[in-house]
Amino acid sequence: MGPVLRRAVPRILLPVGVVVLVGLAGCGTVPSGGQETAPTPIVSPSVDNGRPGSPTEDGVPAGGVSLRQLGFQHGPDGMITVPEDIRIALRVDQPNMVTMTFSAPEGRVIGEWLSAHLRDGGYRVTAESADGVVFEGYAWSGAFTVHPAGSALTLRRSPDGPAPAGE
Repeated sequence: MGPVLRRAVPRILLPVGVVVLVGLAGCGTVPSGGQETAPTPIVSPSVDNGRPGSPTEDGVPAGGVSLRQLGFQHGPDGMITVPEDIRIALRVDQPNMVTMTFSAPEGRVIGEWLSAHLRDGGYRVTAESADGVVFEGYAWSGAFTVHPAGSALTLRRSPDGPAPAGE
């Protein structure tokens, strides 16, 4: 490669790289409704009755919040809760699938919460490890996984489950 070409390549690649990164950063940050969402901490509207781990008046365990309380419109009818200090980085809320990625707390903490509370909500845990939980119930299946970069929970309506209202 000649000296002129050697100097020109970095000058061309830098702007191209910035454009690609900006384009990728925009992918997935605006839901189909066109409104931007930023990760924000969610505070549970639950009332703690003073006993650690006991359900609140609405059936949510103390220190937790339900998916409905987080604003999800879809998902299983059964109670799925997460720690109340959860920070959702990305959410998908569709009739046949609900997915969320978390930026806080640590995935291990969320996994321990799910392991401790899914059965109480009527779910059957089919697999558990330090890195995840797999479960099913109410015609839905779910999986939670932990990765050093974050954690995620996905819920899928079973193919033989009832169709969502309005379909």
